[in-house]
Amino acid sequence: FNFFHELNITLDGQANENVSWKASINTGNMIGMGDLEFRDFTAGVVPTMTGSPVFEFGYTEQDQAVYIDEAWIQFGTSIAGKGTEVTVGRFYHSTNSPMFFARHDYSDFYSNDRWDNGKHMIDGGKVAFGFGENAGLTVFAARTDNPAVDNPSFFGPVFGNVGPTNPGNWVWAFQQMLGVEFDLSFGDKGGIKVLHYWQDFDYRFDDFNQVNTLGAEASYDLSDQLTLYGVWGQTEWVDNGDVTIDEDNTAYFVGGSYNTDNWGLTGFFGQVESNYGAAGAWGRIGPYHSPANIEGWMADFWIGLGNDTTLNVGYLDMEAADSDSGLLGLFSGDQGATVLEVGLDFALNSNWDASLGYEHVEFDNDDGHFTWYTLGLGYNLGENTDLFINYLMSDSSDGQLNGGGLGIQATVSF
Repeated sequence: FNFFHELNITLDGQANENVSWKASINTGNMIGMGDLEFRDFTAGVVPTMTGSPVFEFGYTEQDQAVYIDEAWIQFGTSIAGKGTEVTVGRFYHSTNSPMFFARHDYSDFYSNDRWDNGKHMIDGGKVAFGFGENAGLTVFAARTDNPAVDNPSFFGPVFGNVGPTNPGNWVWAFQQMLGVEFDLSFGDKGGIKVLHYWQDFDYRFDDFNQVNTLGAEASYDLSDQLTLYGVWGQTEWVDNGDVTIDEDNTAYFVGGSYNTDNWGLTGFFGQVESNYGAAGAWGRIGPYHSPANIEGWMADFWIGLGNDTTLNVGYLDMEAADSDSGLLGLFSGDQGATVLEVGLDFALNSNWDASLGYEHVEFDNDDGHFTWYTLGLGYNLGENTDLFINYLMSDSSDGQLNGGGLGIQATVSF
């Protein structure tokens, strides 16, 4: 039995019509990792409360920690005659696409926007230039190594795709980065983003001490229901200015979505090559987050069944993009996997809601499986107060993730 607690205090306001600010501080036993450390991924993962596996200390109370979550000021000015917004301090940042700069949600046992927003916490400065109503340029520079607490945590550091066998190798953490993003809007129809990141390590590996990410994404609404989407990225591994790894290092996904008031369908086809190492969060296959050396398709379907009931079904079919797993690949040779996810959310009455979940991951060539069953209950205790109860039962072919767990979360906001 473990008892987790966290207190967050947030203050924000306007100093004047041009200057805004925010400060947020947290204390609790859910952030610092204490003396525990990551181990081999296949031996060290355990399931979290809703089926997304996390690492071996997933159920362990950590050392009490106090950390600054956000502390920034933001002001508007004009540079070269262009409207400009400047942010300085500790702030969150991510890209629209999870392929480039996004944080995984490892905390499925705990529901909180600060944990679940998919954004990296960084310390630095950001300048956003406006070029009319439809174009903008954002430049930021930041420290990214471990801004939350002295010990490693899920809020830092920012690290690239470290591959299936090195999920917590903190040596892979970036220490600083420079980012440039250009956005072009098509009004309310969509837009294009082009970006370039330079991310440095304080350590020098055999072949690199820097990762550069180049990427682009585009979306366009053909109608109120139909949206097309595409994303492409590339990472270069650099050693003191010289590119050392520049092959099998790209990723792309193309697809779209169609949504009505009562149902919707989303589908993508794509590939992530074995040396693609961006600091993104493009999903998982079983316990393996942001898998590389994959190629295949995925689809999600949802339908409203009435009476506040929604059914969700997802399916993924991936195989090795190349026979060689390279630097970061999950698969090699003729390996691959399929994933089936089914979820049902419904209201029991005005105060109680419930959810049922099933996820099955089957690896090709009898390489094993993972299965999770979840039951969730939510109770509205009143304004700004919620109670959530979640039970997980898991099964895996190697027996390492077998068992069950019960989690109870109470949240009060005031």
